[in-house]
Amino acid sequence: MLAWLQAADERLFFLVNSQWQTRVLDWVMPVITELKYFVVPIIVIWAIMVFFGNRRSRRAAFVILVLIAITDLSSSFILKPLFGRIRPCHVLDGVRLLTNCSSAYSMPSAHAVNMFAFATFFTLNYRKWWPLFFLAAAAVSYSRIYIGIHYPFDALAGAAYGSAVAVAVFFGERKLETRLLGDRAEQ
Repeated sequence: MLAWLQAADERLFFLVNSQWQTRVLDWVMPVITELKYFVVPIIVIWAIMVFFGNRRSRRAAFVILVLIAITDLSSSFILKPLFGRIRPCHVLDGVRLLTNCSSAYSMPSAHAVNMFAFATFFTLNYRKWWPLFFLAAAAVSYSRIYIGIHYPFDALAGAAYGSAVAVAVFFGERKLETRLLGDRAEQ
């Protein structure tokens, strides 16, 4: 990474991690960042979409599984090794670490990738709820910096990548549906 970009990223990191701290956020951010707290609500929402939703909701529920598999696997097993960026909690002095520091690479933040993929995909399907989707994605992404395990640019790169993949999957799924419906109409 360019030296000036790395320096800017470190300055932003220390602003969030060391200067913009509060007791309330010291309690909230480790909870927000821990996806295990969200597994049950996510499964319930997904089940409601599948079993009680309309056709559009059921389709979205299944496409989101494909989307998250794509973003999670590609960010963790392709992009992180490709960039090979070490987490700030391993290389910077004075990091306020509010969780364990993973040995996995830092760039991009897989949490940011997955959350922004989710937020973008669901915004394209359910536009009126977009503030809620993006607020949740931003909160999780910010929490990764706050607790000391990601640089800000890791979260920004994750947000951009996750959003781009979600747009591609959304429009790819629409194109595939149009082709399939077109083929059925011709039969």
